[in-house]
Amino acid sequence: MILTDQQTAALEMVKKNNLSLLIGFPGTGKTTITREIVEWAREQGFYDIAMASPTGKAAHVLSEACGHPASTIHRLLKPVPETVNGKLQFVFNHNKENPLPFTFLIVDEVSMIGNDLMADLMRAIDLGKTKVLLVGDSCQLPSVQPGNVLHDLIACGMIPITELTEVFRHSGAIVDFCTAIRTDTKYDLPKALDLDTGQNYCHIECLNPQTIHDTIVKLATENMVKRGYDTTKDVQILSPVNSKTVLSCDALNESIQNIVNPQPPENCINDTGFRLGSKVINTKNIYDAISADTDDKEMILNGDMGVIIDLQGDSKAMIVQFENPSRKIIISKYQHCLKLAYALTIHRSQGSQFPVVIMPAHSAFQYQANRALVYTAVSRAQEILITVGQAAAIRQAVRDTKVYRRQTFLSQKIEDRMLGGL
Repeated sequence: MILTDQQTAALEMVKKNNLSLLIGFPGTGKTTITREIVEWAREQGFYDIAMASPTGKAAHVLSEACGHPASTIHRLLKPVPETVNGKLQFVFNHNKENPLPFTFLIVDEVSMIGNDLMADLMRAIDLGKTKVLLVGDSCQLPSVQPGNVLHDLIACGMIPITELTEVFRHSGAIVDFCTAIRTDTKYDLPKALDLDTGQNYCHIECLNPQTIHDTIVKLATENMVKRGYDTTKDVQILSPVNSKTVLSCDALNESIQNIVNPQPPENCINDTGFRLGSKVINTKNIYDAISADTDDKEMILNGDMGVIIDLQGDSKAMIVQFENPSRKIIISKYQHCLKLAYALTIHRSQGSQFPVVIMPAHSAFQYQANRALVYTAVSRAQEILITVGQAAAIRQAVRDTKVYRRQTFLSQKIEDRMLGGL
């Protein structure tokens, strides 16, 4: 592997420092150099390597890219039950008194990590024996939880950092569009796909919300299927909002499921959108879920995706097959934290990648859409990206950068701590 100067600098940075930060945009070779860093650590022979990401899907992508097992940060820290004042809660087994046993830790998708989880992770690291590399993309959405950790770590100026900015040639129109969004450069939205020439992004101009809705549904259930993509497994619709318009996740999920997963009444859960074969996403961390295979306690996290594989007859339970890692979980039919997942909010898509991404764009989203939101959605697409709606709405969103301006004072605290003795 011939590395670029920036990638070589990243490798040298990791060799020389116990804590370092790698920033990379789509198409700049961030995955390539992370894999090379893992290979270098293996060759040293004395590193016990751990890799982690905030979500299971992100951990799976990281593991496949680097050829090394990866887990969620929660699984890495091992939550355990604890009763405080008669109330059951969960605390992490690895902490300041019981640090992680690894000698090299790589944490990906750092932009997604909020203050509390990052604090728990850092408490569990002994920097005297553990080398740490934090990897992220500073142009993605900040964490859903309070904090702006990645931006603050960059702003403090106290942590060695390498930024990958060189976009490789022939990376495709998706990467070109990401670069245009990040740099606020004018970009003419292409009107047709041509995968043979790298034209893997196109925009379909529509003004009416219902027309946008119908076009997206047809693309997902007909056009992409003709190209060999499975609507449920390969195609992901990303919307800025959960509900209240025909372009919301709720409306799109209902339309998509009625086409790709029609079921007789006996295979549907009354008065809900859930049925046998539904594609679902979990929306809350649950540390004491029950495994359908072993009856043992299992963990399902916010963002874990799966499929309903059994409705358990007249029982009030259903079984959901979750992936990354694979596990079957027993869940109540009526008291749960599941949502249909043919369409996801852009926030919930963070850390994941999909072969095909389709995104509605309309002025109705003017209060939700911004540069980070559009950038995050676009960078989720691996092979094909299609935006449907108003090109003007995309341009307006890219001009809105207020989302990056969270004030947390973390960078000042780091500076005070590191410079306090001078």
